[in-house]
Amino acid sequence: MIVVMPNAGKQSGYTDTDAPKGPSDSAGPWASFIYKDIVGEVDRNYRTLPQPEFRGISGISMGGGGVFKVGVAHPEVFTSYASHMGAVPKPETITLTTDSGKLAKLDFYLDHGIQDHMTSHKATAAMAEYLESVGTNVIWELRDGGHNSAFYMTGMPKSMKMHSDHFMKNGLK
Repeated sequence: MIVVMPNAGKQSGYTDTDAPKGPSDSAGPWASFIYKDIVGEVDRNYRTLPQPEFRGISGISMGGGGVFKVGVAHPEVFTSYASHMGAVPKPETITLTTDSGKLAKLDFYLDHGIQDHMTSHKATAAMAEYLESVGTNVIWELRDGGHNSAFYMTGMPKSMKMHSDHFMKNGLK
């Protein structure tokens, strides 16, 4: 498994926006950078399986929201998703870019700390329940913890296993 961990700035929101007039890490083509530029660079330089069935995307905090803004919006690139203590969007927003039939072929891992005061564990629960309702394979948990590395590192082995299982299910040997 190849793991790439890009930094998309402090407030990019993982969206494509116009370039700023001054120094900023919050504006620019952040979504395209992830699903086009980074994926293309990795495919050119490493021995990859370039089909979406063998690509996953994970994120922490804002990046956990980016999993939905970038990953779910591009099932032609990614089909396995993990969000740790993510700034998760409302479930109805992802139906605009991906239909229920496509969602049923995707795998998700979501976790969130109940004591997290930066992002909403209720939003994570709502998204997980929505994903379950459309027949998607989703592993999720709310557990004690805040918005910190101690929390997300506890879930990281579980999300990596979910990605690995997804790739194996799709034919990786």
